[in-house]
Amino acid sequence: MPEAQNIWWMPTTNEIVRSLVRRGANAGCTWNGAEGSADCELQPNKDSPLWASDMDPVYYWSADEYDEEYAW
Repeated sequence: MPEAQNIWWMPTTNEIVRSLVRRGANAGCTWNGAEGSADCELQPNKDSPLWASDMDPVYYWSADEYDEEYAW
């Protein structure tokens, strides 16, 4: 669109998992919500925090609830 739309969207767990990549190509991941797990054709790249590149990868936050207190 030619101008900003000011639309905010928190992706679902399924959207995040399907969007994971390996070396710039889709990693072929699918989300199994019943089991709470993702299956991937390729191990996706995981980014470390920008402020600490020597640390473990950060976790993604999704719009879906795991239970009343936690999100996926």
